[in-house]
Amino acid sequence: MKIKLVKPKIDYEQKLVNAIKEFFKVDNIKSGIEGSSNIVSYDSIQKWLDFINKKDLDSNLVPFIQYLVINESDDLVGFVNIRLSLNSYLLNFGGHIGYSVVTSQRQKGYATEILKQAIKECQKNNIFEILVTCKKDNIISEKVIRKNNGILEDLREINQIEYKRFWINKKNGNIS
Repeated sequence: MKIKLVKPKIDYEQKLVNAIKEFFKVDNIKSGIEGSSNIVSYDSIQKWLDFINKKDLDSNLVPFIQYLVINESDDLVGFVNIRLSLNSYLLNFGGHIGYSVVTSQRQKGYATEILKQAIKECQKNNIFEILVTCKKDNIISEKVIRKNNGILEDLREINQIEYKRFWINKKNGNIS
């Protein structure tokens, strides 16, 4: 399965609009699209691009790198966000990596490959102990995390939602 992580740019505007529509239609999203830097809260793709390329972050945000996930057919198959540090919320519930797969592209192995490539990006940014979380009842995400050597540490709860916290240890620094 070949995918690539690419920096978002305006050239992908129509693909982004289509992906957002699909998430709303199929997933009935309410709180946003995982790994998308909250793309649905912006009233245009350009404003979202301006935000993700912004150098001066609000004090409650951590530095991050936003990617789109593109397959061999040049389809947008997902989003991935790499957080370069963790604040209190991310340490407990969000982790270093947030990702999602467009609903029509699920069950094709993309999530496992997205996480694998995101881990490599973490390593390139000197993050070798990588936290990845998922909701307690998200068995598919748990399988993806475990396939990428995630080790369950614990469960934590916020707003009556439990999150499983997994650590992926790449201390040796080998990017593989």
